Amino acid sequence: NWRISHLDCLLFCSLIVPDLAHHVPFAVRHLNEAFYRQIHDDGSHEEHNPSSYHSWMCNLFSRLWYLSQARPELGLHIDTHRAACMWDYLVYATAPDGGNCGIHDGGVWTPGPGNIAAIEKRQQFLQDAGLANQKEWDLNTQPSRYFHSAGQLFLRDSWHKEATYIIFDATRWGGGHCHLSRLSVNLYAKGRMLLYDPGIFSYEMSDPYAPHGKTTPAHNTIHLNGLSQTEADPSVIGMHINEDLALFAASYEGGYYPGTYTWGWSQGKGIGVFGRHQRVLLWLKGTCALVFDTLFTDGHEQPFAAHWQFPIGASVLDVSGKRAYTQGAETNVLVQNLSGPENLRYRIREGEKDPLRGWLPDAKRNYHPAPLFAIEGKAGRTVNLSTLLLPFTGQTPPAYTVAPLPSSHASGFRFNWGNGEETIVACTPGLHRQIDQCGPINSDAALAVITLQKDMPKRAFIHEGMVLSYEGQDLISESVFGSYRKIV
Repeated sequence: NWRISHLDCLLFCSLIVPDLAHHVPFAVRHLNEAFYRQIHDDGSHEEHNPSSYHSWMCNLFSRLWYLSQARPELGLHIDTHRAACMWDYLVYATAPDGGNCGIHDGGVWTPGPGNIAAIEKRQQFLQDAGLANQKEWDLNTQPSRYFHSAGQLFLRDSWHKEATYIIFDATRWGGGHCHLSRLSVNLYAKGRMLLYDPGIFSYEMSDPYAPHGKTTPAHNTIHLNGLSQTEADPSVIGMHINEDLALFAASYEGGYYPGTYTWGWSQGKGIGVFGRHQRVLLWLKGTCALVFDTLFTDGHEQPFAAHWQFPIGASVLDVSGKRAYTQGAETNVLVQNLSGPENLRYRIREGEKDPLRGWLPDAKRNYHPAPLFAIEGKAGRTVNLSTLLLPFTGQTPPAYTVAPLPSSHASGFRFNWGNGEETIVACTPGLHRQIDQCGPINSDAALAVITLQKDMPKRAFIHEGMVLSYEGQDLISESVFGSYRKIV
């Protein structure tokens, strides 16, 4: 980004100072190269920091695009479609109220102005580029988006500031401004960030909070023994988004290391340990999200933990219920462990200094204790965890019940939401095999969801399969392997 800005400055000066005009071809040539080298086909800048460094580059290359239209003789080649996609990436990666999403070296979420200002700028660019009336640029028909080159998924149910917004960080490595946060999940709902990415604490790496903010334990993912991931890119296992739900699954396979990461591993990574983490996110729109984790280790009883960073403020730990939730605001969130190995430990870690746990920066980069819900245990060769993420209004979580469903190899649950509606969910580890029999359902799919009203099936969904039955009743029967949604 420095090189691009220096070239931009050189071009500007060369255009307005006659004695410098001979520098124009040099600046143009290298700006063209930098655009195609650093801007991916999905519009993301290669550093994959949407709310900070990408915003800078988006505005810079948009200006160059306008210059290329006004002065074609200069030879600037800023691809119109790719430049428009840069605005898409900026808009989708902004929280519904206009605040930062916080990932990587972006600023932590703080309440925004109530709207996403970049939407208007994007619309103006689309109009000027002659793209505004094309269906592919209609935000309302596609509120959720996966950016494949960045490796980031942004889910939302509307463009209103009260929308539910979920970020799945499967980021492809983009250099020193990236964090070791693979498969982190962050949640915003009804005007408030509920499960935080801390963003950047500080750029001064002698401040211990600065490297801490880049570590894996500072994010809403799983770590081994307090160690961090490395730069290895995750792989996407599966994805599906429809009217009722969104499904995304990815795998990180790079191990865990004790070294300190700042702008690089200046002292080395140290001797790491084997670890592979697969995460499946299922968002049931308007209700909740479910996270299914599978962790593979060397089997030497390594300590592990799943972390969920709450906002600054009050929280409640309910050990008997295997859950914790926030309090003190109009909108809150509950996180509940639904299944896992025996002897899991549930803790709120807040304002701890050795090691640093449970901290968030504010917009001015002052640091504050903030409750972090930790689900901790000892890892055998394979660990499977199922977790419920439930946003709610008021100070008390809604009345609901959840019952596990018997299965030889799937994680299955029946949720009763107390309003006559129930949801049955079954998921296999990493979406790698069929469910087969799980309680009252039978399916050859890797994941299945059934919505019931007064015990009668109303909607059904399967991912990667052909058949689904409930209590012997066929709900889905197809002849081609795939993902299917049916209204019963």
